[in-house]
Amino acid sequence: MVFRQASIRLIEKMNHEAQQSGQVEMVMSEFKKKLKIEQILQSWVNVQTLDYFGWTALHLACKSSIEIFLYLVDDLQADLNATSKSGINLMHYAAFVNNTFIITYLRDKNGTCIATPDNVGNTPLHFACD
Repeated sequence: MVFRQASIRLIEKMNHEAQQSGQVEMVMSEFKKKLKIEQILQSWVNVQTLDYFGWTALHLACKSSIEIFLYLVDDLQADLNATSKSGINLMHYAAFVNNTFIITYLRDKNGTCIATPDNVGNTPLHFACD
């Protein structure tokens, strides 16, 4: 049900953008990309599932797309406190990939601290400097 509602919102948003911009072909191409992402997320039954390294879908979204990150958080209620097997939380990973939007989002929305260490004592600041 969540996916169907998200799909309807996505279609409405893309349709509005196409009408506003007059660039229907470009907007529809973008729509197809977003729809593919949604299909991939549907196949990932539980967004809290850890991969071999202990990464969640949110860890990967820190690197790939702010839209996917927000979709996972807002629509699928993914855990903002997700931590990998090595103690790397979302703030660490966002700092590593230099995603300032997600760093700010985590600080403001979740109160994630920039000084929280991973399992070997590295903070997100260490990751940002690498």
